[in-house]
Amino acid sequence: MSGPPPKGARVAVYARAALMDQQEIGIQPYPAVVDQIALCRLFAEGHEWDVIAVYTDAPQSGLQMGQGLLQMMGDAAARLFDVVLVRDLDRFGRNPELAQSVLDDLGAVGVVVGVVPDWQGRVWVASAHGALAVVDVDKRENRSIFLNESGS
Repeated sequence: MSGPPPKGARVAVYARAALMDQQEIGIQPYPAVVDQIALCRLFAEGHEWDVIAVYTDAPQSGLQMGQGLLQMMGDAAARLFDVVLVRDLDRFGRNPELAQSVLDDLGAVGVVVGVVPDWQGRVWVASAHGALAVVDVDKRENRSIFLNESGS
């Protein structure tokens, strides 16, 4: 697949909260789960995609898979959806190897991962090596970054 998935694509949204102590001292630049979901839903609606599932995990270390992520991975293997939208790759896990494993596993079953822009039109992308980059995205064109497209 080249570019965004077609209209009518079946979408799952995944959101994970930061640890409460991190949120309180401002370490995490990530919005609350409800805001992550809202951003992803808005983005999906703009592309005329169908959000068929939302998976969430409560605040946890991000170094292991939570129940929501485990459920999403099982549903991805069953091909219940075509795309996973996430606010940032480290929502899959702050451990770069875990995040990369999730990307690889989703790609292996043909599920594309999209990282959506925040309210200011920026996309935060964490690399497999833990580096963080900010990419400015023109919101008027409603673009995103799609990963693991060649994995299908």
